[in-house]
Amino acid sequence: MIIGKYRRELSTLSKFLAIKGTWWGKELINCLNEWGISSVFAVTVDNASSNDVALRKLKGHLLDKDNTIPLNGEMFHMRCSAHILNLIVTDGLKELNDAISSIRNAVSYVRSSLARLKRFKESCKDANIESKALLCLDVVTRWNSTYLMLESAIKFKKAFENLEADANYTKYFDEERMDGPPTNLDWEKAVVFVDFLRRFYDLTNRFSGSLYVTSNLFLPDIFKVQADLTTMASNPDTLLGAMAVSMKRKYDKYWGRIEKLNMLTFIANILDPRYKLEVVNHGFKFVYTSSESEKMIKLVTNTLAQLYAFYKQQQQPSRSSQA
Repeated sequence: MIIGKYRRELSTLSKFLAIKGTWWGKELINCLNEWGISSVFAVTVDNASSNDVALRKLKGHLLDKDNTIPLNGEMFHMRCSAHILNLIVTDGLKELNDAISSIRNAVSYVRSSLARLKRFKESCKDANIESKALLCLDVVTRWNSTYLMLESAIKFKKAFENLEADANYTKYFDEERMDGPPTNLDWEKAVVFVDFLRRFYDLTNRFSGSLYVTSNLFLPDIFKVQADLTTMASNPDTLLGAMAVSMKRKYDKYWGRIEKLNMLTFIANILDPRYKLEVVNHGFKFVYTSSESEKMIKLVTNTLAQLYAFYKQQQQPSRSSQA
């Protein structure tokens, strides 16, 4: 009975996503027509299922209209690297759910009333904390906000510890029929977590830049993330090792399988005169096995040659224009 209900709901959801994706695909086509854009190389979106439907419709429209999409649209659908990085980190967060929840509750407790906030400021003064940073509460579905919450909370660790030991403060709120301040906060895990994820926070900001080109920036960072996760996942009994195992599993889903990778990820890097093919070759040898590395290098160079041939042909005048 439950399985039958689940299947019906799943079928309804699939139909909804298909309808939503089809509608969005039509809107994209209308916008391109309105803006006078006839040639599209690639579109970058996140991993929502409706996006897959929309881009299939858009690609089909452009292919039917003319042949200006390189290589029949093999690289048309580009998955957002910042979004993939978000999925990778989110899986790692699950290993620290209890530690994060305890600090989240403490921050929420302090921010929930003016009286508590006033006592917290007094506790900061007692602990000689001069930081002007403010406590911020995270959005559970956004790991970068969780990172910022923990980073700010750690600065006030001593103040929180003072509150835990403040029996009078706890008694006051008990009399008001309110819960006392959260206790037994796991600061050690929080510090480890913040130090580890600082690099991912910085990478997300780089990947999400809007005032500069980003497509040629992130490949070396992707290689380094893969290498670091592989190393740490080899010790799964440690805190970071357990996080790395979960994160590596998600990494492999999107970036670890050759057939899943969009060649534009590498070609954009090759076209950067600072990197060219050397960085790509070195990166493949750094993170893949010998056979996988050779396969990837051959695939990238062949794709680059095909792109060159495509644009060379595009530049040649047609026979009708010559006549």
